[in-house]
Amino acid sequence: MLGSAYDATVMKTTSSRAVMCLLITGILLLRCDHPRAPKSVVGTPFGFHVVDGGAQCIAERQTYAKPLVLQMVDQFGTPVPGSSVAVAASNGIISGAGNAQLLITDSNGLLSIFIIAGAVPEGQYEATVSVTVNGGVGVSLTTEFTTTKASQLLPLTDTSNVAASCSTTQYSMPVRAVRACSQPFPGVSLRMTRGSCCCGATSRTWDAVTDVTGTQEFHDSHGFCSTDIQARYTISDPDGTVPNSVVFTWEAPPGGC
Repeated sequence: MLGSAYDATVMKTTSSRAVMCLLITGILLLRCDHPRAPKSVVGTPFGFHVVDGGAQCIAERQTYAKPLVLQMVDQFGTPVPGSSVAVAASNGIISGAGNAQLLITDSNGLLSIFIIAGAVPEGQYEATVSVTVNGGVGVSLTTEFTTTKASQLLPLTDTSNVAASCSTTQYSMPVRAVRACSQPFPGVSLRMTRGSCCCGATSRTWDAVTDVTGTQEFHDSHGFCSTDIQARYTISDPDGTVPNSVVFTWEAPPGGC
């Protein structure tokens, strides 16, 4: 009996030790297969990227609706807070600071820049924002912006046309008034003026107002006689709210009438 009890105790102890060895071996293997990631440390400023405010559209010489938000990161991609950043923008002006501004990144490495659109040609362009960190080597990023006129009148069909025949025909001349960035401009008073033409017809004017889409379509009916060369129509805003005008022309058929 004593021998059997002793043997059972020895077997139990040996088995427990074997299980413990297996557990320790498994833990060691697990640590070897999955090493701990090194602690993240903030290194030197390395670069930055746009968080918000890119690809905006605004009228020339106006401030973009949203700030351009940038984030400064180090070589590990970790945000860099409290970094002194000198910012300058081409094709635009940093709001409130001429063409350069000194900023400090916040606790998340972020900085916000308000940019005024420069007097650049209408259309899309790339504005390069240059950043010099802590007086050291600068980095730059290019993002696309769009600038437009504050308001303008646009033709919706070809403005230079040739009449199909000498017979009396109705001609259509549609236009659209838009605000900055192609936003519709309803309620604009427009006037279309036609000079003398068309078988001795005298000059004439038409007045109308743009609809909710900023659109207005003018019409005129006339034919061409042997002495006619061209019918010319000028559409403009007599109040000057929209500064430009649109001119439509209708040429007499080839060979005359």
